[in-house]
Amino acid sequence: MKSKLAIALAIGLAYGLPAAAQTTSTVTQTGAGNSTYVEQLNTSGTTTATVIQAGTGNVAGDPLAGPPTTGILQKDSSNVAATVDQTGTSNVADIKQTGVTAGGALVLQNGLSNNGTVAQTNSGSVYSEVRQYGASNTGSATQTDSTGSALYVHQWAGTGHTATATQTNVSGSVGHIDQYGANNVATTTQTSGTSLNAYVGQTGNNQVGYVYQTGAANNGYVQQYGGGNNYGEVAQYGTGSLGSVLQTNSTNSVGYVHQFGGNNNRGEVLQDGVAFAYAHIDQLGDGNRAKTDQSAGSNMYAYALQLGNDNTSDIKQTGTWNDAATYQYGNNNIASITQDGNGASWSARNTAYVNQGGNSFAATITQTGNSNHAGILQH
Repeated sequence: MKSKLAIALAIGLAYGLPAAAQTTSTVTQTGAGNSTYVEQLNTSGTTTATVIQAGTGNVAGDPLAGPPTTGILQKDSSNVAATVDQTGTSNVADIKQTGVTAGGALVLQNGLSNNGTVAQTNSGSVYSEVRQYGASNTGSATQTDSTGSALYVHQWAGTGHTATATQTNVSGSVGHIDQYGANNVATTTQTSGTSLNAYVGQTGNNQVGYVYQTGAANNGYVQQYGGGNNYGEVAQYGTGSLGSVLQTNSTNSVGYVHQFGGNNNRGEVLQDGVAFAYAHIDQLGDGNRAKTDQSAGSNMYAYALQLGNDNTSDIKQTGTWNDAATYQYGNNNIASITQDGNGASWSARNTAYVNQGGNSFAATITQTGNSNHAGILQH
């Protein structure tokens, strides 16, 4: 898709107007053990840099320089674009942009054991993406002191990938990771920001997904589909945020939401079609909401802990041999547990427990089926 700037340039040339200044660099290398670097500083108009490498052990950057240089460095410019495209094994790509406006950076790698990195600092309206195909690749994207930025790491059709997305002192920004395969690890970290959105999406077996956020009015999501032995965790420190873990059609999956040091947060763990699953939500503060929904499964456990006032916890479970427990300490708290399933004996039953300490609280347990067990302690 053409950018608005490219369209404007085409119109200007069609009417005989002077073309804006353009700076372009392209490097193409084929073979093994090659290295290259491009620096573009204080440019005007449209600035692009492209590095294409095919082979083994190639580096977009000069490891022999002292200190080693970045593959592509763009600084103090606007309307910039950088691309590193590598095919092969054990290649390294590195792009840095600092002090830029309306900048984009893309690392594209296809192969095995490749490493791709994008770093953007002190910039506005910037976009970064690391896209990798193959196996055992490492992708990392970082944005610091930026506004209105977007960051993506995609790792597709492979196993053993590691992805990291980090944003520091940003606002109105997005950090996004998605992985397909098995034995992958993804971490999205957003600190000292407001109105941020973090997402980790994983499809396959033995996936690990983390979201960590500090600030206010942030949204953090971990979504895992299929397979088994998946682990998803959202940890948030601040106020007015949403933390969500979704896991579907899997076994031996674990979902955590931690929300500390703030009020009016909402945490949820949603598990559908799961077996031998564990859902855990803990919240510290006032006016928080916790929601756990485990459906169409068995051998599931749900746990909620809330410390503070005016908090609400709601747990729903559908299936057999499930356990739910809610602990609330403070005033004006409300807890609800609903279980729907049959049990033929103690070993095939649902159990529910609510423990509330403080004043002016309410607890409700609703169970449908046979051989179920419930308990409420208020003190």
